Amino acid sequence: MRIRKQGKYKAFFTNSFKTIRLTDVLPATPELLDVAINSKCLANCTYCYTSALATGDNFDNIVEKAQTVWGDMELNDRPFQIAIGGAGEPTLHPQFSEFVQCIRELEIIPNYTTNGMHLTQDVLDATTKYVGGVALSWYPHIEKIFHEAVIKLQNLDVKLNVHIIVGTEKSLIDLKELYYTYENIFDYFVILPYQAAGRGIKIETESVWHQAFNWINTINSKKFAFGALFYNFLQQNKIPLEMSIYNPDIYSGYIMLNNNFKTIYKSSYDLTEKNTIRN
Repeated sequence: MRIRKQGKYKAFFTNSFKTIRLTDVLPATPELLDVAINSKCLANCTYCYTSALATGDNFDNIVEKAQTVWGDMELNDRPFQIAIGGAGEPTLHPQFSEFVQCIRELEIIPNYTTNGMHLTQDVLDATTKYVGGVALSWYPHIEKIFHEAVIKLQNLDVKLNVHIIVGTEKSLIDLKELYYTYENIFDYFVILPYQAAGRGIKIETESVWHQAFNWINTINSKKFAFGALFYNFLQQNKIPLEMSIYNPDIYSGYIMLNNNFKTIYKSSYDLTEKNTIRN
């Protein structure tokens, strides 16, 4: 367990990776950071919101940058956990295993999102040793890879979630099929709102979102979590689900370990600068 105290702010991060906040006071530094270690991806999704390409970059010196960002920071100021992804496929990075080891040694829990295409034995071994959770993304055009990745990941001692982008009728059908197939395999089904960004074209989505939440209300809603960009939709529509929601701008942020690695942005969807990491 880790405890963070900053003035009147106090929070516990348990061994089961749950955050318990004792006050409503805001922390001076984020509890969770999304961290991009590359902009390279081979999946070629037609609706990729970051427009990641096979010609993208693996950012250099990511272990050294991690030491610079968090190693010189007091433990009390470091995030409880980081989520690796947000710009490219992290398991493509040649320093992936060294990076998650470094993060764990800094007493931060590393998690990552993957399309499942590059789960080598080295990546799986590093996942077992150092990673807290893996989010496996669902993309219909690489369905076979997804199911093969589930087999590789399901027996590892990590939290296993599935990420699925919801916006079309087909995506809602896919969500239901994934739930009924893997209800007992995944810890959480994380639904993300389709965005007209990057290679994603503008479509009407709200009716499908309402259908999705209405369906979730008929099953075990405790198995579901929701992407930060659903925050306003959930608040405005007063969706009656058994969950707690918080403003993602308060407790989280996003950094890219490129040349601007000390800049914290609002999110991978919104590159508005929040502040700069100071050591």
